[in-house]
Amino acid sequence: MMSCLKYLSNKVVLLILISASISLQSHKPPHAIHRSMVLMKSDLKTNTISIIANIYLDDLEMAIERLNNKQIELGDPKLNEYMQNYFSQKFSIKIKNQIIPISLQEFTPVENIISIKLVATKTSSLKNATISNQILTEIFDDQKNTVRIEENENTVELNYDKSKPIQKVSFNNAKK
Repeated sequence: MMSCLKYLSNKVVLLILISASISLQSHKPPHAIHRSMVLMKSDLKTNTISIIANIYLDDLEMAIERLNNKQIELGDPKLNEYMQNYFSQKFSIKIKNQIIPISLQEFTPVENIISIKLVATKTSSLKNATISNQILTEIFDDQKNTVRIEENENTVELNYDKSKPIQKVSFNNAKK
């Protein structure tokens, strides 16, 4: 009887070790880089701005959970609403002192990155627009955000962080 219990307890310990090993292997360690990349393409013919934001999925999840005081998952039926709310608060475009409404179109998670497509309707060129990008700066002090803006033949990149959340677009020194 004693040897049977010893055999079973050894099996239980072995199962626990195997389960822990599998769990540790499947859990990805947190990444050391805190960066988002946003591409904005202005279409002067349709007066729209196509916006694609690429963000680390776990970071965005953490930010949305903190904002809503609840744990969320990709399948959450209110996720679109939560993401729209987050981007409305953390990313904005102002043209001629008017904030341009931005609408969430879709999002696609790919491994540990989420690609988010947004669209805005504008009334004029992005030249001299003001862009606010505070994505994830409430979570990470070292968060860096890059916005690449393309309009006609002009391209400019703006770099944001916690100390520099708002910048004015200038195509004067832009790449052509």
